[in-house]
Amino acid sequence: MKGSIAFRYIGRSVAYFTLLTLTAFIALFFFFNTLDELERVGRGTYTVSKMLIYVLLQIPGHIAELAPVATLIGGIVALASLAAGSEITILRMAGLSTGKLVFWVVLMSLPFSTAIFVFSDYITPAAERTANALRLQALQIGISSELVSGSWVKDSQVDTASGELNTVYVNATKLEAEGFLKDLKLYEFDFKDRLKRVVVAERADAVSDGWILKNVNETVYQSVQGPLGETVEARNNKLGEWHWKTAVTPSVIGAVARAPNQMNTVELYRISRFLSANGQGAAKLQLVLFQNLFMPLSIAVMLLLALPFAFLHTRAGGVSTKIFAGIMLGILFFMLDRLFSHLGILNTWPAFASAIAPSLIGLSVALGLLWWAQRAR
Repeated sequence: MKGSIAFRYIGRSVAYFTLLTLTAFIALFFFFNTLDELERVGRGTYTVSKMLIYVLLQIPGHIAELAPVATLIGGIVALASLAAGSEITILRMAGLSTGKLVFWVVLMSLPFSTAIFVFSDYITPAAERTANALRLQALQIGISSELVSGSWVKDSQVDTASGELNTVYVNATKLEAEGFLKDLKLYEFDFKDRLKRVVVAERADAVSDGWILKNVNETVYQSVQGPLGETVEARNNKLGEWHWKTAVTPSVIGAVARAPNQMNTVELYRISRFLSANGQGAAKLQLVLFQNLFMPLSIAVMLLLALPFAFLHTRAGGVSTKIFAGIMLGILFFMLDRLFSHLGILNTWPAFASAIAPSLIGLSVALGLLWWAQRAR
């Protein structure tokens, strides 16, 4: 019974300071994001109210990103405050072992890490998509893509006549809405990488097994054996409508146009598998997928990193000194996470390893600090 009361007491303190730290971070990011967006107010229909809505919609993304660091700092403040009041010492004299305290800390992280995972998987992507669409529409910018030419998707299709595997490159320059494309281009190559057909459509509407292309201009290239050898003939066809059967769905094109933080775990898994199957780079999507999956582990590790500060006597530094140390540790972990993300993509490391490495390093440091704090006593 006493253990249950102590567990709830420490848990409430950790939760309070973690949420307080997270709120302070969100307020700071809201202020700087507002300053950054002010220079764009007045362009197109981008008013102050739309700018504020856009900045508010970015908050869920910041919550998911800052949760581990906020957990570390909040945990250090809570545990250091308890240590300063000798409450941890009293609990240890009453029989609370280090192993049990470690178990408690991991248990405390579960509700918060679960809530953050669900929040980042459902709320954050929807908020990011809404914010991006609002901003692009107000600033009168076209498709959400890093490429000026629009979004590119690769698909493999079997030619019904020859049975050969052809490759189709899909270029969508204007993604107006879900299931509605404008200015769609298809470049089809045969198994010998020879251009076979180019299709340009003014509009494409999604159907269950592909797309209905409208106002289509089709150019078919065919090899012809003549007196001077093999030549290529081009034949133009104008079609009112053309049914293009493909596995490239509106969600695939939309996902390619979107940033990874605008997709949930299921979308990241599905799109990364599609891109990998068609020989396209999916390293960034896979990395974000595993980072999302390891989010609960990161939060648990952050609380374990905070635990050694509960064993340090007040003479080892006041609460403010420990808070500063926590902030430095948080910044170091944040930079380490970004470092492994970029190195993993550049060096084509497995996404699993790049995502879990910062947490494993943090866990090793936490256990080392815990051992040192125990020895220092």
